[in-house]
Amino acid sequence: PAELPHFVRGLAGRISARTPQPVDQLTVNEYQAGVGIASHCDAHSAFEDGIVALSLGSGIVMEFRRPRLDSGGKVSVGRHHRLAPPPPEESTQAVVQKNVWLPPRSLVVMTGEARYAWQHGIAWRKTDCLTDGEVIRRGRRVSLTFRAARFRPCNCKWPILCDAQNPEAHILPSRVGTSAAAETAVDV
Repeated sequence: PAELPHFVRGLAGRISARTPQPVDQLTVNEYQAGVGIASHCDAHSAFEDGIVALSLGSGIVMEFRRPRLDSGGKVSVGRHHRLAPPPPEESTQAVVQKNVWLPPRSLVVMTGEARYAWQHGIAWRKTDCLTDGEVIRRGRRVSLTFRAARFRPCNCKWPILCDAQNPEAHILPSRVGTSAAAETAVDV
């Protein structure tokens, strides 16, 4: 595998001391105030245990969601696509949700259950409420996410949530139905 750029190798080495595998992949994302990202779990098939995100610039509330496997409903690996309708209200009872304030210059390390069984995301809004009456305006945030690429099959302890062990775990929601009209429109 290719090496990380020289300017980030020292930081990657320090982060690797906190993860089960040395990190070898970096994704940099910029989030302007009001921009979020849908709840998701980084692909089990693509990345090893240990996802680390460094927040630069503005702080943010990150939502952590754990699907209840005993809820009787289908387990969704992602919340929903922003162009698709939101899930029915009763499906929100099928998850446990924790909101965590990530202050500027903070580091979040997800390993084990937190990495494989909990989804993480950021709501699309311009403010975050930390406590009763304490509202924080969002600003520009840059996220540096470090991971270790996986070159072998995943055999984690959460197969129902694993895209490598459960074929349904990687199915993305769609607005296109299976009606005859939709099929005809696709054939044309």
